Amino acid sequence: MQCRGLLRGASFVALLAAFSLAGASAAFAASQPVVLPTGATITPDAAPRSVFQPLLVNLPDYPNRAVDGAQTTAVSPDGKTLLILTSGFNKLRGANGAVQPQDSSEYVFVFDISNPSVPVQNQVLFVPRAFGGLVWGPDSTKFYVAGGPDDNLHTFAFSNGQWAEVGAPLSLAHKGDVMNLETQVGPTAAGVGITADGSTVIVANWETDSVTAVDVAHNVILAEYDLRPGIIDPAQSGVAGGEFPFGVAVKGNNTVYVSSARDREIDVLNLAFGTLSLTNRIRVKGNPEKMILNQAQSKLFVAVNNADALVIIDTTSNKIVAQVNSSAPVGVLGKGAVVPKGSNPNSVSLSPDEKTAYVTNGGTNDVAVIDLTRKQPAVAGLIPTGWQPNSSNVSADGSTLYVVNGKSNTGPNPLNCRFISAGGNYGSACQNPSAQNGSGNGYAWQNMQAGFLIMPVPSAVDLSQLTALVAQNNGFNLQLSQQDITTMQFLRQNIKHVVYIVKENRTYDQILGDLPVGNGDPTLTQFPQAVTPNFHALASNFVDFDNFYDTGNGSMDGWQWSVAARNMDLEEKSQVINYGKGGSNYDSEGTSRNVNVGLATVAQRQAWQPIYPNDPNLLPGLRNEVAPDGPNGQEGLGYIWDAALRAHLKVRNYGFFLDLGRGFQIDVNITDPCSTKPATQVAFPAQASLVKITDLCFRGYDNAFADFFRYKEWAREFNKQVKTNTMPALSLVRFSHDHFGSFGAAIYGVNTPELQMADNDYATALLIDKIAHSAYANSTLIFVIEDDPQDGADHVSANRSTFFLVGPYVKHGAVLSTHYATPNVLRTIEEVLGLDNLGVHDAGLPPMTDAFDINQSNWTFSAFPAPILFTTQLPILNKYVANRASLPQPTHDAAWWEAKSKGFDFSQEDRVDPDKFNRVIWEGLMGDRPYPTVRSGADLRQNRERLLKNAAFQPATQEPVAKGGGE
Repeated sequence: MQCRGLLRGASFVALLAAFSLAGASAAFAASQPVVLPTGATITPDAAPRSVFQPLLVNLPDYPNRAVDGAQTTAVSPDGKTLLILTSGFNKLRGANGAVQPQDSSEYVFVFDISNPSVPVQNQVLFVPRAFGGLVWGPDSTKFYVAGGPDDNLHTFAFSNGQWAEVGAPLSLAHKGDVMNLETQVGPTAAGVGITADGSTVIVANWETDSVTAVDVAHNVILAEYDLRPGIIDPAQSGVAGGEFPFGVAVKGNNTVYVSSARDREIDVLNLAFGTLSLTNRIRVKGNPEKMILNQAQSKLFVAVNNADALVIIDTTSNKIVAQVNSSAPVGVLGKGAVVPKGSNPNSVSLSPDEKTAYVTNGGTNDVAVIDLTRKQPAVAGLIPTGWQPNSSNVSADGSTLYVVNGKSNTGPNPLNCRFISAGGNYGSACQNPSAQNGSGNGYAWQNMQAGFLIMPVPSAVDLSQLTALVAQNNGFNLQLSQQDITTMQFLRQNIKHVVYIVKENRTYDQILGDLPVGNGDPTLTQFPQAVTPNFHALASNFVDFDNFYDTGNGSMDGWQWSVAARNMDLEEKSQVINYGKGGSNYDSEGTSRNVNVGLATVAQRQAWQPIYPNDPNLLPGLRNEVAPDGPNGQEGLGYIWDAALRAHLKVRNYGFFLDLGRGFQIDVNITDPCSTKPATQVAFPAQASLVKITDLCFRGYDNAFADFFRYKEWAREFNKQVKTNTMPALSLVRFSHDHFGSFGAAIYGVNTPELQMADNDYATALLIDKIAHSAYANSTLIFVIEDDPQDGADHVSANRSTFFLVGPYVKHGAVLSTHYATPNVLRTIEEVLGLDNLGVHDAGLPPMTDAFDINQSNWTFSAFPAPILFTTQLPILNKYVANRASLPQPTHDAAWWEAKSKGFDFSQEDRVDPDKFNRVIWEGLMGDRPYPTVRSGADLRQNRERLLKNAAFQPATQEPVAKGGGE
């Protein structure tokens, strides 16, 4: 095994002697940890005398609605007022299922902090959309909010004892389509800064790689400045720089600092006489985000994601003078050891005396307290927070710390927010069921809530205890049991191949709620045993994981978690507005603004994408602003396949991280592309490290294409691997037909949700069957996961999903209720193949040891198609069908589904409105049965026979008509 960042055994106990929970106060003892879908825990009210509360707004149809996505805080220069800006999902529906514009907004919460320890919410102001941009005017009588995807700037002023918007927002006048690669990418106004005299606001334009200078006294645009080198100076055409600007800080009236997230630099601009010009580019080792200046404006403090660092820049020389790892104090993990990647620092604030910096670590759910008085600034301790802290501030007297976080658990009950507080002191402040206007608003993002933490700045003793608690919450002190070590060593010696299958969007109850065992709710089962006989057989014959959670809430973060065991902070921020009220872009799975940045040059991109423009300044190079770095800083190489390649293992990719737009241009009727003369390329890798290891004949995401043919292409290569004894150590396989869609264009009659689900079930089973009956049966493990479970109901949690583990040494007929999550899967794969951990989340969780029995080597599996598949034109064995007239039929035909999904965009994951699509699927499959709005969270493991018998929804029970034996 290669070295890991986290320590095992008793050694960690000694190392935490200085950061101990021993003698903790009653406040620490009372705090109950809340387990997240990441596998980590949070204890947001752990600090003595802390208060942790939701952010509540009175909406026309939803009184006391708790909002999500708190992203930015700002204390007024006079120290009397705290602003909190949300940039979340915050989209609500009415009884008819339509979005309610009057209830769907972003918000500025205004708190009076004259008494710092007891903030008083005075107002909530409405902003249609936002992306974190908020700044005070220097006299505390005005503040400004960037309108995010609305591409505008809002001005608010204080008058007659109230805050109100002044006039209409100023349009920043960018084009509605930044680039034409078949899908629209709109402008997004992000961070904002203001000159010392309050006359000019600078806006960072996230999607247009520019900044806008606004004369706020006259509400007019002074200047627009493109930050890209090749636009500034044609001699630098094709040089990357200035792209994805996010944070802004202004020194005096003339010097502007802008963080370029993609290009890992701080761009320095001169502002003079209403014009902007570039003077410097300061390189940093990660993705810079929010920035602040000290009072003297002599130093710039930058939160740098991917580097997990606070960077301090001297503003006279514009040189970096310090870089502090924000993850944990030195010594917490032993001499020379650091917390693995993934703490995700995203904002920084200073104490009034400027002796301390507070950095929010969005990935590890804490605030790093950094001592600036030392010769080399260093982390003094960590303070636990809610999930995904995004911003913090300190009161003017230095006594109180304010922290906001963006997310919470999604369940089990969308009308119950007691999970936000261990004390449950304000449960009555949650949503009022009688005010829901008939709509459950139960989509995962709608169930999330932001948190507002108010706490006294901790003493040194308390900080020591809090640091130990953060370490415990994140598994810094993980100690693998002897059983873990023994089992994983055994598997490493005997398992030489892993097949990792990633599917799409289903919850546990949707598929396995009708199992005779486990914690499933059969009334929520839309694809029962009759439709998914193989998934039911896998769960029954091997292990039913009835307490497994996908970490991702949608494909944007779901794919990152599934292949990197972490998500980048900027994707956390952009996904929620993309999925909510629109904006930003689906920058995931390798592409950026729909550009394949897995290829560096225009010539390479045009060779694969005929419509690619002849523009050398369009995201030149290989950088992706949301790609994770490797454990030792290998830029953009933090994925599971990168870890395997670093371990000198053979990897083969079937469908992961492809240029989705390019794939859709290939005729979907080509089901065997390698058989054409010449072979037809249908896969276009969007990650440089995948280019040479991808099967170019394996079609990626496309709901018009059946998973059955994806299996056939995988099997074509597998047959060769068997003959030549060259099966890869790691095979990455994407079966995506359980996403559903493209009903009118679907080939071979696989054109309804039931048929597409059955196709996904059968293709997965065929792959397992193929391995089970091959020479690799005794040396291969197969892991099957969903990237996210967003498109279905579940009585426990919107994150609970299916997971299947198949192969030798896997237990038979077991039910495991251990809380497992996506990073546990990756940790297990790492242990089996001998890979380094990818980051802090997988390193902080144990492998799935209790799923294995090292004395149970024998296994087999035979695939069989659901009877409903015989109604399609798929070339599957149907000689066993005695009476075709008796075959079960879909609830509706393709025309019905096409009409119901008219206007939906299935060209890429999650371009459809997921809540609306879920309702269409429910209506089509469940008829007039009420759409579920409340997750009971009940344990339904007992009395299963009676529960199944009494279930109002009785699925078909016809036995499979084709028994085992492959295709």
